[in-house]
Amino acid sequence: MTAPLLQQVLKKKLHTLRRMVAAPQKLARHEERLHELRVRLKEWRAALCLLQGIAPDFPAMEISEHFRPIFRTAGGVRFWQLQRSFLNRSGAQLQPFAGHYRAHIRARLRQTRSAFQASAKAGWPTWREL
Repeated sequence: MTAPLLQQVLKKKLHTLRRMVAAPQKLARHEERLHELRVRLKEWRAALCLLQGIAPDFPAMEISEHFRPIFRTAGGVRFWQLQRSFLNRSGAQLQPFAGHYRAHIRARLRQTRSAFQASAKAGWPTWREL
């Protein structure tokens, strides 16, 4: 795969990522789409590293840094979504702890969703800027 072809793949991936975060409020509430965003961000970083392997002067890590805040904040939301899922599967066995922890999860989800939305709204560089 030549560098120009890989650049086209990256451009398409960037466009998909930008579309995915266009409505961060909805995305933060949809568990599977949020997980998919994180997977696609990992693929994005891997593709950047591949391009750097082809063109050693390509600043893969510098470009990757632009996307770290949204990956990190999406990870926070995903963590609390999974905590809620685990608790729901074992809720009856964990009473009265489950009720207390469920309230804690709701509060943490509000906080992490807010952080995620802020990082998504901060804006990503366009392909031309990269």
